[in-house]
Amino acid sequence: REPREFEFRLRRADGVYRWHVSRQTPKLAEDGSVIAWFGTCTDIEDLKQAQHALRDSEQRHRQLVDVLPTAVLIHDGERVIYCNPAFMRLVGARALDDVLARPLFECLHPDDRAFAHARLAQMMVSGDPAPGVEMRLLHRDGRAVHAYSFSTPITGYGPRAFLIAISDLTERERAVQQLQTVLGSVTDAILTIDARGIVRSANAATLRQFGYAADEL
Repeated sequence: REPREFEFRLRRADGVYRWHVSRQTPKLAEDGSVIAWFGTCTDIEDLKQAQHALRDSEQRHRQLVDVLPTAVLIHDGERVIYCNPAFMRLVGARALDDVLARPLFECLHPDDRAFAHARLAQMMVSGDPAPGVEMRLLHRDGRAVHAYSFSTPITGYGPRAFLIAISDLTERERAVQQLQTVLGSVTDAILTIDARGIVRSANAATLRQFGYAADEL
């Protein structure tokens, strides 16, 4: 005896089936019995086709993201909602449960968490993407993983969600170490400085000319 709504297919005169939704409300007699139903029947075939197309599109995009070499992470500002296999490999996760629903910033190196908090807060206020920056992830074995991160707000994952695309810089770091060996033999002072103005490396000539120890610089 309550209002009801359900979906079903109706066959047209030409034999074509189309999806409809029926919304019905009962008319009750004084004794509470149903004496009639009033309602509408709405053609929702186009909506159904759009929903199927959207699901197919989402599945194709998910398959694409899953095979990308770039690590992809989606979070709500506090916890991880989705990550692709490339991200799991980057942080040494053995299963999705090792990442999903974890506090977001546990995936970051402790020394980079304050900076990441500030970037996220700025995105929440502006609604604009955050520029790419080098950051360190925290591997499950405790080592730092150097990476390049780009973040942007996205829709379709609840009231608030952000996507992060992460490129592994481990190979580049190895190349830098090899380069440092070469730079150690030259007499010119050579430094590398990141986007935040932090000195990341300096050769032996720099230390001699500036008068600083390596850990000070």
